[in-house]
Amino acid sequence: MTKKTNIKKFSQIKRVKLPALITSGYRFEVAGYKPRTGFTIVELLVAIGLFGVIVSIAMGGFVRALRTQRQIVALITANSNMSLVIEQISREMRTGNSFCASACPIGELNFTNSRGERIFYGIKTITTGRFGYYGAIVRRVGDDGECAQITADSVNVRNLNFKLFGASDALPEGNPYFPPRITIIVSISPS
Repeated sequence: MTKKTNIKKFSQIKRVKLPALITSGYRFEVAGYKPRTGFTIVELLVAIGLFGVIVSIAMGGFVRALRTQRQIVALITANSNMSLVIEQISREMRTGNSFCASACPIGELNFTNSRGERIFYGIKTITTGRFGYYGAIVRRVGDDGECAQITADSVNVRNLNFKLFGASDALPEGNPYFPPRITIIVSISPS
């Protein structure tokens, strides 16, 4: 006769889950409780704040780049216009004679062109409104002629000077072997 014993195999024992705190990393979880997944409000606020700081830094750099690009385009435009004006003046001076040597005020040049007209080049301050003004290079034909602006409105001529070498008032036609040399000194800025 075999005796029945109350010994159960280890695999037949029911396991009971007890509520106990189990640590996993830095979070405390209750045994048998599955935590919700997602972000807390503090984590969301920190993420939004960091995103705002990064976007504001990037926008500041972008705005600065746009401003610099506009300034460069304005400077290139002013430089290009001034090159055309200097070319126009030099073409007319190549065939001119009777350049003023000592009688010209600073910033003005007058001479006789190939058609026999007396030509004046100089700087003139032009007002654009209540407080706005800019300098422009003007051309005048004859002593009584009207000044015509030859620089664009986007160019501010701050200084204009003509240096004349080799011309003499005593020789109105000049020396044919040594024509006068004229240096144009100009400083500009975009307006």
